[in-house]
Amino acid sequence: KLELHGESPEVLWTKLNEHADKGSKTISLVDSPDWKTGDEVAIAPTDYYHAGNGSSVTQLNVVDQINDQSIQLIDELNAFRWGLLQYATENGMSLSSTGLLTPPLPDTEERKTPLVLDERAEVAHLTRNITIQSIDDDLWKNQGFGAHTMIMPGAEARVDGVTFKRVGQRGRLRRYPMHWHNLSYSGSGTLDDVTDQYIKNSVVQHSANRGIVIHGTNGLVIQNNVLFDIQGHGVFTEDAVERRNTIDGNIVMKVRNPPYGTELKQHEQGEFGSSGFWISNPDNYLTSNRAIDCQTFGMWLAFTTRPWGDNSSVLAEDGLLLNPSRTLFGVFDGNVTHSNLRRGIMLDLVEIDNEGNTGGH
Repeated sequence: KLELHGESPEVLWTKLNEHADKGSKTISLVDSPDWKTGDEVAIAPTDYYHAGNGSSVTQLNVVDQINDQSIQLIDELNAFRWGLLQYATENGMSLSSTGLLTPPLPDTEERKTPLVLDERAEVAHLTRNITIQSIDDDLWKNQGFGAHTMIMPGAEARVDGVTFKRVGQRGRLRRYPMHWHNLSYSGSGTLDDVTDQYIKNSVVQHSANRGIVIHGTNGLVIQNNVLFDIQGHGVFTEDAVERRNTIDGNIVMKVRNPPYGTELKQHEQGEFGSSGFWISNPDNYLTSNRAIDCQTFGMWLAFTTRPWGDNSSVLAEDGLLLNPSRTLFGVFDGNVTHSNLRRGIMLDLVEIDNEGNTGGH
């Protein structure tokens, strides 16, 4: 059993409350967070991917001073950030909420026409009082050889309020920052879902090999985590058999392809490469997540026609080989993507072989 229960701030992430200019060291926030001097934060871009000749990317910064909603930063902002709400008015989009448009259809209890556009930059807190990390040595700098945590069959893990820093081992199979490995399947058969296992309110920061990996495991809770600076997919379901997992309230920022030749799957490299979320089975619950500043797609819902890898023989409830593309959809609600190079949400290009090549479906 792995039990790690740290202290998390009440405000895990918030947004700007005013525009922030490039070169500024002061930002105004929506909330009054309980953050401290010396805490690390990640500040999202609000422009298109790599705007400003590549300067508009998620920025790691450090809190110098904090006064209610105002934060002084150690370093200057690398790009302008949008920080105001916009409103749909009779005269078009406006920064003023007066004269709101009357929707063409009346609101009902089930449906409301949105009249507010929120493009304010997210600011996420990265510091926890429990840290798992590798040494910042030559092995890490040159080879991406970081710490990793692997939960094997028969084991249990409950992680809350932990920072995983300089993690993952580049190009090495199964060596991921936080990784549940085949807890719910044995050959073609399905075992019970895991119960009360989770990672919550935690941080994965600087990973050389993916972020949070769910492999052959059902019933996990992945909730309110911040992933920043990830090579490979951020939140990753590995063999397309991962079901009934709750993936809620997570924010993934700055995802990049691994260096050529070190990718473990072909869909982590190239024009359609590493994404914020790679979800290969529809029977999961994705709510209120954010994918920002990803080199390809924000959220890649790649519902393939069969399972792969260690679990390629898993059978469905009807006794036939599991077919994710014909499995009942779970929940996808309240998710947000922006500032990614390709589509914010991709619903095609599914895995077609164990090497991770993809094709249209």
